[in-house]
Amino acid sequence: MGWFGRWTRPVRTATTLTAPLLRSATARAAVTRLSERLPGSHREPDSDGRSLVIAVARDDSGRLLVTTALTGPDPYEMTASLLAWGAVSVVAVRTGRVHRPNHPMHTSTLSN
Repeated sequence: MGWFGRWTRPVRTATTLTAPLLRSATARAAVTRLSERLPGSHREPDSDGRSLVIAVARDDSGRLLVTTALTGPDPYEMTASLLAWGAVSVVAVRTGRVHRPNHPMHTSTLSN
């Protein structure tokens, strides 16, 4: 999906190369130990499928400034809400109008 920007291809290559290594019990145990040190590793998934977003801010030297965790709706609901918000924002910018939920938005408005 390109989440890593210019690092997408190197991450994919590294994943392809390391996949065979992770088939060993020793490597899996080491990865498990390392992952337990990540922010939010003590959290359990919500039974209702809610999203968990963890943000870590560091200064230029890499010193931890703050860590926060946010929960939200299930990932599909969150994606749909973000796409709807983006579409309404585009229409508002292009037309100068704000669309409310009771005001239908037509795709023809987006092409102007």
